[in-house]
Amino acid sequence: MKNLYIPKGKTLHYEALSCQNIVNDGVLVVDETLRARNISGKGFLDAGTISARHVGAMDIECAAIVGETLAAERVCAAEVTLSGPAVVSCYLEAEYVETPKLTVGKSNIGTLNAPDVVNLPEKKRGITRALVAGFFCRLWLSLTRRVPVDASYVPAEDPVTEDAGNQAAEQTPADTQPGEAVQNESVSTDLEDDFEFKRLKAMYCLLKDSGYTLRLSQREETETPPPGGGVASISFPEAA
Repeated sequence: MKNLYIPKGKTLHYEALSCQNIVNDGVLVVDETLRARNISGKGFLDAGTISARHVGAMDIECAAIVGETLAAERVCAAEVTLSGPAVVSCYLEAEYVETPKLTVGKSNIGTLNAPDVVNLPEKKRGITRALVAGFFCRLWLSLTRRVPVDASYVPAEDPVTEDAGNQAAEQTPADTQPGEAVQNESVSTDLEDDFEFKRLKAMYCLLKDSGYTLRLSQREETETPPPGGGVASISFPEAA
């Protein structure tokens, strides 16, 4: 096999692999030995032993790495032996490391054999820097994204659900006439202003606790009705 490409989101598993160029953006798992000329990509590499000239990946986990150069973010290996420089930007964990030049962020190394070691400084992100970064981010968004002015729009209407329609139908039945509600309000207002009605109401409030009831009846109209219209009769039956 000459060239091998692993896309992002794909995983390949081999017992042993030997090829010229490998571009790994996904996950490559090799149980035994991985031999290649160049290994690059931003994927995860898990192998027993890696033997390559140039090794580049995001995460590397193996038993041993033998090659010329190494560039990765995180490396976890028992032994790293290189004839050229090695750069591990985030974290390096190994029992034995041998390289002419090592550039590393954080590390946990048992035995280090490197004449030149460069420790990368930690990125300090305090509250002040976060506030300043947020301010410039909002400023940049306000300059690049404009809010449209005088744009045409259509007002949205609230959808009428079936339950709301049923409630409205119950509150306003179809057989109710438009002037009936107004007539009921006027009748109640006239009763509140009628002195005779107030007297009968007060009398009923005093006698209802004793078991008396009040009945209002209106006589049928005749050809010569008496002056004043109908006559109201009041009966006070004995309490039960």
